[in-house]
Amino acid sequence: MFLNSLYYHLKPLIPRWLQIQIRRQIVRRKREKYSHVWPIDERAAKPPEGWKGWPDGKKFALVLTHDVETIKGVERVTRVAELEKKLGFRSSFNFIAEEYPTPHDQIKYLKEEGFEVGLHGLNHNGNLFESRKKFLRQALRINQYLKDWGVTGFRTPIMYHNLEWIHDLNIEYDSSTFDTDPFEPQPDGVGTIFPFWVPAPHTQSSVLSPHNEFDLSEPVTCNSQPLPAEALAQEGAPSNSINTSERKSQDASRKRSLVTSNNS
Repeated sequence: MFLNSLYYHLKPLIPRWLQIQIRRQIVRRKREKYSHVWPIDERAAKPPEGWKGWPDGKKFALVLTHDVETIKGVERVTRVAELEKKLGFRSSFNFIAEEYPTPHDQIKYLKEEGFEVGLHGLNHNGNLFESRKKFLRQALRINQYLKDWGVTGFRTPIMYHNLEWIHDLNIEYDSSTFDTDPFEPQPDGVGTIFPFWVPAPHTQSSVLSPHNEFDLSEPVTCNSQPLPAEALAQEGAPSNSINTSERKSQDASRKRSLVTSNNS
């Protein structure tokens, strides 16, 4: 993890051609070692216990997502969305909050056309979860952008993840994990292609708590009591699904965060 952290700190100084060469060397070294789980880990296709299948008897679900990491990418969003509309798809576009000016027009257009919009972190360098203090400071701004943009989905830059800490974000789902990918900076896959609930830690210092060291203009206590199994079953989730954190909601007393893995 230290070498990964060092690399991403130095990445802005490394020429693009050298970045590619470094990645190629790493891939060559790992390819044979992880051949039993890459590119497919067959265990990841096992349905969760109690799985009743996809709605309407569908055989599978397909989720299309785009991480918009540069201003050049922002300029191509509308063209990509128009192409997908013609093909009958609606995908998710994840924007970075502070890497380029907020593309309000594109966000408005995507929402009006039935696309999903998510937040892809504040910037695209470093590890959001490098330290608890760093995460809490950034979480304050992340939550503000989520509120300002009117979005509820999140994906961490560079696919770093900490499934305990994400309960401090005001989100309904997170897509910062994958089923298997040994070539990612944080290569611990979750081993499933299915969505799953994340348990809330019983004792956790929440960014929403008024007792931490940060100045909060609107402190709200985060409710981390587990959701009853019967409530999950009513919403079509397996009765033994992992419960998630719950947060304040206008139309429900309990709101949960869903984690979806990105199958390779």
